[in-house]
Amino acid sequence: MDFDFIIRINRVVQKKNEIKMKSTQRKVSGAPLPTRMEGLLFDGKAFFLQQKRFFKDLMHPLSDLKPHSNFPDGILLSQSISLLRFNEETAQALVDGKIQNIRIAIKRLDGIVVRKGEVFSFWHQVGKPTKAKGYALGRELREGCIIPQIGGGICQLSNAIYDAALKAGLEIVERHTHSQVIKGSLAELNRDATVFWNYLDLRIKGSQDWQLQVEMNKNRLIVSIFGEEKNAKRDETQTRCAPAALGDCTQCGRTDCYLHTGDMPSPVRKTYLSIDEEWIEFAEWRKKNMQKEDKLISATQNASLDMQVINFFSKLKRRFYLWKGNQELKQAGKLSKKEGRSIYSWRKYPIPIAQNARFRMLAKHFAKKLELSDTYLIIPQQLLVWLYLEGELAGRDYDVLMSAMPMPEIERALDEAMKRYGFIVKDGYYEATNDENPCGENGVTLGDFRVSKDLIEAEKKALAGASRLISPHVKIQEWAGEKGAALDWILPEPAASLPKENSNFKLFLAGASLGRKGIFDLRAALRRLHFNFELLMPPSAIESKDFWKGINTRIVNSISEGVALCDAVVLPAVVEHNPRGLLLAIASHKPVIASAACGLPAYLNWKRADNAEELKPLLEEAFETANKSNNIV
Repeated sequence: MDFDFIIRINRVVQKKNEIKMKSTQRKVSGAPLPTRMEGLLFDGKAFFLQQKRFFKDLMHPLSDLKPHSNFPDGILLSQSISLLRFNEETAQALVDGKIQNIRIAIKRLDGIVVRKGEVFSFWHQVGKPTKAKGYALGRELREGCIIPQIGGGICQLSNAIYDAALKAGLEIVERHTHSQVIKGSLAELNRDATVFWNYLDLRIKGSQDWQLQVEMNKNRLIVSIFGEEKNAKRDETQTRCAPAALGDCTQCGRTDCYLHTGDMPSPVRKTYLSIDEEWIEFAEWRKKNMQKEDKLISATQNASLDMQVINFFSKLKRRFYLWKGNQELKQAGKLSKKEGRSIYSWRKYPIPIAQNARFRMLAKHFAKKLELSDTYLIIPQQLLVWLYLEGELAGRDYDVLMSAMPMPEIERALDEAMKRYGFIVKDGYYEATNDENPCGENGVTLGDFRVSKDLIEAEKKALAGASRLISPHVKIQEWAGEKGAALDWILPEPAASLPKENSNFKLFLAGASLGRKGIFDLRAALRRLHFNFELLMPPSAIESKDFWKGINTRIVNSISEGVALCDAVVLPAVVEHNPRGLLLAIASHKPVIASAACGLPAYLNWKRADNAEELKPLLEEAFETANKSNNIV
């Protein structure tokens, strides 16, 4: 590093600081304001230094640092935590812009690994902040004033990196202090590092490999440094006082100053995101709580044309994944050519993977619709992980409309069910180890609903950052704890009554014939009954074609028809998040037997059964009740 070059830069910075101090004094005292000529002179000097830095870096190129998902044997060396909003008197729009600028820069910094002896350069890694890249107007200190500038406020990020580097004992190759101190910032402790493209840079290197991790929640910016061992801590803390008055071009009132911009108000509102899969409970809750100033971004039929197009193509993408899984299974001999809509077409690319392909596509387009002022979001759970991975939740407050348990909870419930039913993994499919639970041709669906560890970790962090988790589902509410916000299930209109076809006891399975819907327990209980019955099922996927062999079954045209024809409704599900069939049965005054996993509250009329042993007596009770009222034989 050419230290003479750094000294020359520091002299320019000192001169710049003097100009800014004089400017602030003139504004406060009412003296003549800075002129356009002074501004042009500053811009000219900055341009010269930017070109000089460019050619110097061209002659001595820096390494391109890449993010790594994990850092082997890395320990936390240091951490710097700073508030995103701290008693700033500048326009709220500039604060929102600052957070947006940090949000974009984080994407280029989080997870990068700097090898021993390599130099980390803030600007080389982040790149020039431009409007085309998504950077917005944020606050910048110039000539003693806070002014709007594209990329403004990004210094809070460089401050935090410098502070963490000092705590970790890393070598500071280049760093520059701010000309002015904003109250509440790290500059008050002399632990700041101003950056200005590209000649005022922050450069760091270490005597060991180290990793930079950066995250931002609704209130704080958190910078962490990981390495092999902690070096001696460098303490350069010095008290620097904030000036009694700091000019703010949005609020100073000096309209005769060429830097003056006037106030930049930012609306205070909530932003609701809506998709086709939205539950009626969430839609009604939104209608009740949404204020006039709030904003709705929708992907439904009433959405803007571009959102409707993206919504359509995202559904096509989901269908493609299902078709692709179907084709690969046919080639592998796991699916016959004649089989059409079979559950096996979902096994190579299960429903969650196909759905995620759609929601990821949707989330990217929703992200483009978000504005700086969208600081409080109401998010469908289907979009949560993908918005988090896009970095759009950083620095924002948000609630989540929960329509499912978290991924680890789903996997845990399915794993426990597999152990209980005695299944093992064979050739990538789950097969039974005993005659009590034959698995059919290709395995069982209890092995579905598995996702990568990266997605699980992303969901965990995204849910942890939410303010509220909103759902009518009782099990979800219990899991959410203090963050949970309970809604009531909305009962539909009762099913239309239909004439009874015969005197057999009719039991309706209010879900697909899949392992996660509790059909293994239901089949075991039905085989122990000593009266005539008929099992009605909706037109959906079946675990295997011979699964119900020996049991009198019939496929009805719809859930509403099944509820109308039956004497009782059953769903002993292992996983069930949207129990619409059960709600229809309750509204139609039909006896309901369900598991706790179905999420029904105690005040509704239903009975609980979580396994075959609990199912059998309740089924017999339902038969006796129907027998007394309908003369069933």
